[in-house]
Amino acid sequence: MRRGLIEWSKTELPESVFDARIAAMRTAMAASNIDTLVAYTNFTRPSAVSWLCSFIPYWSECALVVPKSGPLSMVSAVSPRGKPWIQSTTYSDNLLFSPKIGPETARVLKEALPSGATVGVVELDQIPAAVGLALKTVGAKLVDATDAFVTARAGGDAAGSALARIAAGFAHDALAAFDPSATDATAVVAAVDLEARRLGAEESYVAIAVNVRKDRRLVRLEGPATLADEFAVRATIAYKGTWVRMVRTVVRNDTQGLVAKATEQFAAAVAELPKLEKFAAMDSYLIETARTAQPLDAVAGSAITQAQTIPAGGLVTVQAVTVVDGTPILLGAPAGVSGAGKPGAFLVAPTF
Repeated sequence: MRRGLIEWSKTELPESVFDARIAAMRTAMAASNIDTLVAYTNFTRPSAVSWLCSFIPYWSECALVVPKSGPLSMVSAVSPRGKPWIQSTTYSDNLLFSPKIGPETARVLKEALPSGATVGVVELDQIPAAVGLALKTVGAKLVDATDAFVTARAGGDAAGSALARIAAGFAHDALAAFDPSATDATAVVAAVDLEARRLGAEESYVAIAVNVRKDRRLVRLEGPATLADEFAVRATIAYKGTWVRMVRTVVRNDTQGLVAKATEQFAAAVAELPKLEKFAAMDSYLIETARTAQPLDAVAGSAITQAQTIPAGGLVTVQAVTVVDGTPILLGAPAGVSGAGKPGAFLVAPTF
């Protein structure tokens, strides 16, 4: 659940950051012969729009229009009563409100586009049908702009890295907040969520594997459960539109240092990213990064048949399972990918 006041921190995300991101987007648009970009956002798909203009919806839906020059436009289904808050959190000069954002976005495009123009839509096949059908009435050529958006975003920036490091710190401290001797799973989940919210996370999603020997899946807790002697907890945290995951495994009476051994293996694999050989040797792994509208997209993993390119120097969230002396150890943390002569490394190490 998205809670708390979402604000645009111009100290952490000054306007110059969005100027640079929009410029990168327009360069990618020009390379793809796209005259205007449309990015859709709702509660579950906030990432593309927040990267371009800071806005993160609590609810409802919006469409961001990025022309090849000039100001951006935001069409929102939120009541005009929400205009002051949207103005305070959005880097866009033109804010428009309509309960049906498709026709209103189409109107904006019709008024601005010349005949024969090309409109690129981020994740065209993922937008709601009502929005897509309305965009078809514009008379422009509609194309998928996902590759152009990924290209613009792939380089990352210092502001995004700084926010990811803060979010990683929140995730670490939240996972350090519970008592490892606890047997009540609900108490552990509550402690993690409470600390994440207290620190300032805009979103906190806690998943748990109550007995990793029987079931390694990290799932949302649905009612009371008793923790086994080996269990794992994952914190998924959002801060200023930046999402990370971190995983902690508890092995009670870990006299053999099983968790430490697994963490050492995990760190060695992270150091070689974007190479995946050491991850492939583990029982399973998953690598995610922020690419488009989903907060985290899977780009490589043991269950993914065709891995996406992991950019050198980029930011990823990595999860893995390795078995040490017969005990499954679940691990996860955000990390920087190797590049510019530097090895890959955790933003915050998953040690507790």
